[in-house]
Amino acid sequence: LRDFLLPHIHSDESYVIGFVVPNQKQLLLLAEKRGICGTWVEICSNPVMEEEVLKIISDTALAAQLERFEIPRKICLSSEPWTPETGLVTDAFKLKRKEIKSHYQHDIERMYGNM
Repeated sequence: LRDFLLPHIHSDESYVIGFVVPNQKQLLLLAEKRGICGTWVEICSNPVMEEEVLKIISDTALAAQLERFEIPRKICLSSEPWTPETGLVTDAFKLKRKEIKSHYQHDIERMYGNM
């Protein structure tokens, strides 16, 4: 269901959040099953879709026997792909955590309740 997943935790917080670049085909199928319509950006911004994807991630993590503190409590679905051109990954597609944090600072604050 995802192309990238980046867990993030702020040192002052007690839970993990996650940034997800969803697989477009899979997310559109899930949206259709849930009766959610809209553009790609609207679907990725839909709180119901965030909850659906979070449930799938949580269920998968629990099945893999991850500890609760290792599982994101909130996620942000990114409608834009992470490519070297966007500056969020290297040419080898390794995540650039500092750039991702800067790019999604508003979402980090939203998920942590405006710290």
